[in-house]
Amino acid sequence: MSTTESSELDLQTVFRALVEGRQPIGPVALIVAHPGDDVVGVGGQLERWRRGLVCVHVTDGAQARPAEARDALERVGISADQIRSLDFTDQQLVFALSDLDRALEHALAEIRPAVVITHAFEGGHPDHDALALVLASVLGRRRARHVHTPVLVEFAGYWQNESGSLVTNRFGPPSNVGERQLRMSTPIRRQKNDLLGCFRMPQHLPQAFDTREEWVRLAPAYDFRARPNVGRVWYDQFDWPVRSDHWVHLATTYLDGESRQEPIGVVC
Repeated sequence: MSTTESSELDLQTVFRALVEGRQPIGPVALIVAHPGDDVVGVGGQLERWRRGLVCVHVTDGAQARPAEARDALERVGISADQIRSLDFTDQQLVFALSDLDRALEHALAEIRPAVVITHAFEGGHPDHDALALVLASVLGRRRARHVHTPVLVEFAGYWQNESGSLVTNRFGPPSNVGERQLRMSTPIRRQKNDLLGCFRMPQHLPQAFDTREEWVRLAPAYDFRARPNVGRVWYDQFDWPVRSDHWVHLATTYLDGESRQEPIGVVC
């Protein structure tokens, strides 16, 4: 078996263990942009994954606060010492890509996870996309240096469809044969709704998320120099600090400075 075939087999083996609720060999780092994103994305799996799980919240959050996140995670057996906060500012990650790069390098060196689970690059929130970008860059650089490199997995978040509507908890097109739907029984859905209830969000926000389904996949190799989701970017409709064209400019500047950067993921 070639090195490439062996590496691909290892990726699939670790990914399958995660999907089936078995513990991969080593910790699992669930790295999300905001407190509560872990619950929105894969809240139905947290109790199954709690052993060996480390949750990393990159920003201080806008709608959700760290104390609320700790309360939610503790309800599924994830203790405070399994939670890390990097304390970046909400909606500002793309303006701090180099700082985020260093912070993630440090976190990965400390945790040494077998798997990293994070956001997809889908144009739902600029912080989600910035985190997907920098994690891909950091892991690509580690792989090129033959440093311990975890398997990169992403969960479905939210994105804008052709009619302009918000779609949640499903991956957008193009479809990927490697997508896996996670187990969401009625009790698990009820538990996830209870976890979402821990957050003092505006009333409409929890209802916006689909708690019937959760999906994950091995992270594909993205073109971060182009707008995601064929240019349909959900956050462009809001008066936020960055629009997608500026986001792409800042991402390109960061990548141009990363001469050692190479994409990590499964090209589909």
